[in-house]
Amino acid sequence: MTRKAKESVTTVDQLEVLGYILYQVELSPTRITLEPCGQQDGTTLWAIRRGERVCYNRSTKIFDYEPQPSNRTKQFLKTHRFKTVDDALAAWDAYKRTADYAAMMARYAPRNPETVL
Repeated sequence: MTRKAKESVTTVDQLEVLGYILYQVELSPTRITLEPCGQQDGTTLWAIRRGERVCYNRSTKIFDYEPQPSNRTKQFLKTHRFKTVDDALAAWDAYKRTADYAAMMARYAPRNPETVL
């Protein structure tokens, strides 16, 4: 996919969103983000990622390894991508009620809750 160079940015409205932080512990590499994923047909789907190579699976409600783009099947995209930000946020909200989320919080949560961004 070839992208056209953008004109120089002069206002905040012109900035391209590279992602939103859903969860992060201060001074820790632990970060969960909601990121736009451009598709070959020009559309944008959304992914919930933990780090760089782990992605949320809406079917199993856990995070899975994310294969290279050339190895992603239609089934992978169906279970690991969201059509809208609202769909992704609803899935994130549902995930926060799972045992996997509780285990992640026990592992990564700071001793001082005030350090969660």
